Amino acid sequence: MRTTVFIFLLAAISCTNTPEPVSNVVTHYDSIAIPVTDTSLPVSVTSSLAHFLPGWIVCTEHDYAGSFWSFYDSNTKPYLAATDINDDGKTDFALFVKKHDSTQLVFLTSKENSFELHTIPESAKPFHQDLHYCLIPEPPGQVDVARPTIQSLILTSNGINLMDMENRKCIYYWHQDSIAVFKTM
Repeated sequence: MRTTVFIFLLAAISCTNTPEPVSNVVTHYDSIAIPVTDTSLPVSVTSSLAHFLPGWIVCTEHDYAGSFWSFYDSNTKPYLAATDINDDGKTDFALFVKKHDSTQLVFLTSKENSFELHTIPESAKPFHQDLHYCLIPEPPGQVDVARPTIQSLILTSNGINLMDMENRKCIYYWHQDSIAVFKTM
C-alpha cells in the first residue's frame, strides 16, 4: 500500500513541475511564423540581405491589403517565416522583400556559418501596397492535393507554404540542394 501511494504522489508531483514553454525562441529545429517585430531579425539575416540584394528591404504589415487582415491575426508577420528547410539543423528564412515598385520572395538558407540566397523569379510582382500572400512553415509529412490533379508530396524536412489569402498556393521545399515548388492551386 505504501509503495502504491508513493508512486501515485511521485507521478502527481512530476506532472505539476513541467516547465512552461518560452515564446518567441527559435532553436535549431523550431518551425514558426515569427510573431515578433522586424527589428528582431538576426543581424546575420539583415546583413546577408543587404549584401545579396542592395536596396531591397523586408516587407512590413503596412504593405498588405486591408482585406488580408480579415483572414489573419494582426500579430502575424506574413512576410517572413523561419524553419530548417534544408535539414542541416540551422534556421533558414523565407522573406518577402521589396524595392521601389517590386516585391519578390527570397530564401536565405544556412550554409556553414553564412547564408545562401535563393530567389524565386516567378514570385516577382509589381508592388502597390496590396500584398495578400502569407508564408507559413509546413512540417515534414505527406501532403495530398486533389485539384487541379491528384498528386502527393512527401516532405522529408520542413517546407514553406505560400498562402494566397487563406488558400495554399504552393509549398516550397528542399530538393537536391535547391528550393523546389509543389503547386497546390
